[in-house]
Amino acid sequence: MNGSLHSNVVDIELKRGLAGLGFNIVGGVDQPYVANDCGIYVSKIKEDGAAALDGRLEEGDKILMINGVKLEDQTHNEVVNLFRKAGEDVELCVLKKQKMCAVNNTVTLTTPQSKYYERVTNTISPSCQRTT
Repeated sequence: MNGSLHSNVVDIELKRGLAGLGFNIVGGVDQPYVANDCGIYVSKIKEDGAAALDGRLEEGDKILMINGVKLEDQTHNEVVNLFRKAGEDVELCVLKKQKMCAVNNTVTLTTPQSKYYERVTNTISPSCQRTT
């Protein structure tokens, strides 16, 4: 992977509401959502949920860590359990989809930053084989 990939990693802190965090996930080593990538992705943002009210998490974003725990090589259910045990305040490290803005026929890519830049260097794995 190239170095520019990490410029799209952001930290998002959510406070669990009455309806939870307000989003659904897909993926995991047992249920890859993207070919050659067993990561965890946001599949739906629930209206009026914590994620929708915060506004930063989007469908298609890849969740790299929950409260500092890397999600690579985890099954879908293991990640669901991490979310359930994460507490009221949940910190996510997220790989954002790259967005493009066109102004005067010039394309600009947005590049959010994360304090976890160093920690996610080896998080994005092209392999869906579990290593235990």
